Amino acid sequence: MQLSYRGNRYNHEPSAIPMEEGDVTGKYRGQAWRMHYPRHINTVQPVANLKYRGVSYRTTNVGGVETTSRPTSSADLSAEWASIHQTNLLKNLERRLMAAKTKGDRDLIDLLERECNELGLACPV
Repeated sequence: MQLSYRGNRYNHEPSAIPMEEGDVTGKYRGQAWRMHYPRHINTVQPVANLKYRGVSYRTTNVGGVETTSRPTSSADLSAEWASIHQTNLLKNLERRLMAAKTKGDRDLIDLLERECNELGLACPV
């Protein structure tokens, strides 16, 4: 079929994919229409190992999903988060102590060391 787009002529060869009519119908500008879908063609899907919110899963070659690991318990997550929080507090204190030492502010250094002791952290020297 000869077509033209913005003055450029080209030949259009409709695809030979077998189509079937779907259940979706309607009217557009007074004309009835029915949705057409390509017939099912088996294609091999790529297998991928993925993780979502701590749960590992993998896609199958037929498009399905299977879980590969059980989600961790909330107690395990709480302990992990507490450890991360303590590490972040220590890094923040180290940064603040270095700034206070650079300024030579002895009062701030003493205050930060007391804060470190109250939190039960190993104070950076």
